[in-house]
Amino acid sequence: MPDITIIIKTFERPQCLERLLDSIERAGWDGPVLIGDDSRNPCRDRILGKFGKRVSDYLNMPFDIGLSAGRNLLLRQVTTPFFLLCDDDFIFDKRTDVKLFRRLLESEGLDLIGGVYYDRMHPSPQRAAMALARLDWWHLFLYMGIEIPRKTYFNFKSCGVNRWRLVDVPYVAPVVRCDFVSNFFLARTGRLIETVGGWQESLKSGEHQDFFFKAKRAGLKVGHTEDVGVLHLMELPPHYRAFRARGLAMQPKMFAEATLTQRLRRTLERWQRIRQNRSMKRAKHPHGTHKEPTRH
Repeated sequence: MPDITIIIKTFERPQCLERLLDSIERAGWDGPVLIGDDSRNPCRDRILGKFGKRVSDYLNMPFDIGLSAGRNLLLRQVTTPFFLLCDDDFIFDKRTDVKLFRRLLESEGLDLIGGVYYDRMHPSPQRAAMALARLDWWHLFLYMGIEIPRKTYFNFKSCGVNRWRLVDVPYVAPVVRCDFVSNFFLARTGRLIETVGGWQESLKSGEHQDFFFKAKRAGLKVGHTEDVGVLHLMELPPHYRAFRARGLAMQPKMFAEATLTQRLRRTLERWQRIRQNRSMKRAKHPHGTHKEPTRH
């Protein structure tokens, strides 16, 4: 799709980046792909040696410039009317229908449309036991090897003086209007630049709510669809975790955590979605001929 640019900010996870680029190539992608890398030792030569025909530009950035500043540098390089934001631990699969993404964005009159994360982790009995001890159901399911479709479409609601909380929005197919979606989204390049401008560069991580709150204030038309998704195969190498852990500390204090009732409701919803997905798979393959996708 020559009128859509994929932008990927990567950091300290070259194996994830290679896996994503391999899936993009297998999907037959024919549009620009821009990569920004602020790792201690960027892997530009390694990636271009393998995916040089697919990658339009690979920007080596100062070490730990941060997610927000890195994305802004990439955004300034985009020359197409649309861009698709991807994290480096995504994998395109049959659910990653970017053409449908664009059709829905245009037919619904949106500026930005988000899709579903299909979260997955490599199974780990030890970590599953630790998650169970913490009553951390989401990580428990993941470390058991269960894929979870993650709902990420909320509205901002005031909960005090300059305090905001994300609240659930009922889904209406094929697209629901909302304030906040996942970091897998398609957007109109010019419209986003002229309204939001980009990401807050002081936030090296934990930037998500701040970005969409600015989008809400700027009048950006945001929506979410469950008809487009991407596999999110999470990997947290030990040297990467400390950088990732800064997110909660960096997140502006104006955003309140979900209440206990909200967390319990969302956990129940995730479990229901897991059961629904498994029931659908059994209905498609009643004789047990279905094979699970290869774990990368």
